[in-house]
Amino acid sequence: MAYQEWGLHRFRWLPGLTIYGCLFFAGYFLTLERCERMERSHFSNKTADAFVVRISSEPVRTAAVTRFECEVIFALRSHRLHKTTGRIQLMVKNDSAFFLYGDLFLVPSVYQEVATALNPAEFDYSKFLANRAIYHQAFLNRADMRLLRRDTGSPLIARAFAIRQKMVAKYAAYIHDADAAALASTLILGYRAGLDREIVNAYSKTGTTHVLSVSGMHVGIVFLVLVMLLKFMDRSITLRIIRAALVIVLIAGYAILTGLSPAVCRAALMLSFVVIAKAVNRDMNSYNLVTTSAFLLLLYNPYLLVDAGFQLSYLAVLGLIAIYPAVYEKIFFKNRIADKLWSCTAVSIAAQLATFPLSVYYFHQFPVYFLISNIFILLPVTILMYAGLLFLFLPGPSVLEPFGWILEKIISFMNHGLMYLEKLPWATADGLWISSRECLIWYLLLIATGAYYIKRQLLPKYLALVCISLLVLINSVRHFTAIKQQRVIVYSLRGAQAISFVQGRFAYVLTDLLQTDNLYNFSVKPSLSAAHVAWIERIPFNKVKSDRFLFTDGVFLKFRDFKMLICDSMFITRRYRDPVSVDLVMIRGSPAVSLQELSSGVKATEFIIDGSNRPYLIRQWQEEAKLLNIRTYLLKKHQARQIDLKSLTLRKLNKG
Repeated sequence: MAYQEWGLHRFRWLPGLTIYGCLFFAGYFLTLERCERMERSHFSNKTADAFVVRISSEPVRTAAVTRFECEVIFALRSHRLHKTTGRIQLMVKNDSAFFLYGDLFLVPSVYQEVATALNPAEFDYSKFLANRAIYHQAFLNRADMRLLRRDTGSPLIARAFAIRQKMVAKYAAYIHDADAAALASTLILGYRAGLDREIVNAYSKTGTTHVLSVSGMHVGIVFLVLVMLLKFMDRSITLRIIRAALVIVLIAGYAILTGLSPAVCRAALMLSFVVIAKAVNRDMNSYNLVTTSAFLLLLYNPYLLVDAGFQLSYLAVLGLIAIYPAVYEKIFFKNRIADKLWSCTAVSIAAQLATFPLSVYYFHQFPVYFLISNIFILLPVTILMYAGLLFLFLPGPSVLEPFGWILEKIISFMNHGLMYLEKLPWATADGLWISSRECLIWYLLLIATGAYYIKRQLLPKYLALVCISLLVLINSVRHFTAIKQQRVIVYSLRGAQAISFVQGRFAYVLTDLLQTDNLYNFSVKPSLSAAHVAWIERIPFNKVKSDRFLFTDGVFLKFRDFKMLICDSMFITRRYRDPVSVDLVMIRGSPAVSLQELSSGVKATEFIIDGSNRPYLIRQWQEEAKLLNIRTYLLKKHQARQIDLKSLTLRKLNKG
């Protein structure tokens, strides 16, 4: 009676939500408590002469190094082995050596923590590896390593990697265009080592990057092929159960073959549940499938929760379940082909709606022509998946040569089409930086809008309006802050130097790096993009430049009221008659000068020593700075130096 009288039936979802919430937080705190790095057995907590490591991932070979992850299983100390735990990333300089999954090596106990991002908005590789429980890395030569034994890993995974390498080699042998062969290996086998960066950018900027990661679509096609081949086993319950077991084993095999990415594991688990349910004639709830598969994967590896691929994969599936039907039912086509095209369009819209806030948060761009590009690749990708799988089982060069030629032409057609779309005006909205708070507001807005569309109640309508108001307010404040900003950024770069002078949405970048250099695009440009800078002027260090905001002659710089000297070989040849007063001195290129001599001729608030100087000079200047009580900042292996000019001006006024 009380259940009906108080309307408790309307809150039937609350106990389930409470249980899931408790499980989530219990898992979160247990994961933190059992962090492997904190255990006494972790190799970083041991003193050792050497370590015994086992390669636990498929080695990836680049032009300069071979990179792979290792389990550290023993520490060698005083000729005795002590059992250890933990993982490390090794990078070995390329030579004739060949590394395989499961190889056991004796390596020196020389390693370092993975460096954090040193520049504003730079990709934090240490955080990425930490989510894989890897906190240390080592750079070695092959001569430093001693092979102890081969084939000590999982025989199943080793066999899968060996088969995949043979399949990759088969594509390379009969698809003569290297880029096309690499894409076939990526698309069908999940092997991305040989993929060209320009092609990756084309797929990324057109919203088709999901094709380059073996995901639910790929597993789904394999599933359909298996169902068609085993259709004859639908005659009895016994045969259906045998077929279900075969399909599950083969899908699991494909998942292992392609590297067990989160998206593949999710699809394999969900399809396994579908197969079992169909075998015993049971109905399925899509949301239960999603949550159960996520729960099992997180039970196996809780760190998947912070994996971008895991998050985007599940959001895309939820979008297909929740949003696709509503979008598809909006338009009806009698023509079968038109209806299929609309169905595919609705799938793209649903997946993009569900993932775009998180995609923007992680990748800071939005593909404007995602609908066109996804429809364009629909047929080629489908043909490639079926034909590419068939290709792997065909024997004889007489059949494989023409088949490989056809695959090559299809891939080239697809690549050139996407590169054309990428170069169209406004193809990509770049420089979209949102905070995690904004990302959550966007998802709250999507949920509220969906709830209002379904129930037509006022509460979700008002909630959606509040979310829109918050987003407008946040963006207005951000725009106002951006147009008023004045700052200087001295970057911490390896083997190069760069300084940015930011005035509103315009920035001067003083550097000898080219705009096509990876160091510029990955370490300098993101900081300006995150600061919502729309126009950038790059100036080489030795170039003379003078306008109303900036003056530089290669040695002396003046940006508004901020004055700076660059002390290098050019500065040494120039002598000032009177002491120079500046805000900052940057020492670069190992000039032959002592800090005492420099400070006697230059009065500066701070001296910055960058990483291009020789180590012994850096130590000498640091010792001098302590004796002379001079404020210095070392850039090498330290965060970039950021100076807010408004705060600096305020401090000067207060002193005055």
